[in-house]
Amino acid sequence: MFNILSQLTTAFRFKKNNLKILKLISEGLDELEVTFELINSWKDVDKAKGSTLDMMGKEIGQPRGQATDEIYRLLIKGKMLSVSSKGDINTIINIISTIFNVEPSEFDIQELYTEGRPAMLKINKIPLDAVVEAGMTGDELVFLIKQSVAGGVGLDSIELDGTFEFVETLEQGSDIGFA
Repeated sequence: MFNILSQLTTAFRFKKNNLKILKLISEGLDELEVTFELINSWKDVDKAKGSTLDMMGKEIGQPRGQATDEIYRLLIKGKMLSVSSKGDINTIINIISTIFNVEPSEFDIQELYTEGRPAMLKINKIPLDAVVEAGMTGDELVFLIKQSVAGGVGLDSIELDGTFEFVETLEQGSDIGFA
């Protein structure tokens, strides 16, 4: 609550009408403060929702498509990182580890020029549980990584590391596998 009363001299502080008016003003200012805090929190990609995320994505040229807010946040983060990306291996490692919150030592990027395939990359052992936790589909994962590599560099394959179970129906436990 704004402490307007402390700003007044004693000649005005103890008059009933002044107190009523100042209380009314103070409540309005409190509401404004809460609104401004909410607006500031929306500037954070991790806290933004709906149309605010759409505006953030539009600013950096990342279309939403059918992505949920959670997936769209990852796409926006990936796009923001890839815009400043040099396209080198270290930058791609940084992008993957940041997006999926995994250590760089948990996966590997292999350049395939040694196999006679110049300008091709293979990404090995991205933790499956990190991808599932992020809620990404395979297509979204490929898209995210492809926008991070340098122009003219291809992506041969992405190998995920982990286990999963197939279930008959979602009632059996969608948290353990793919239905």
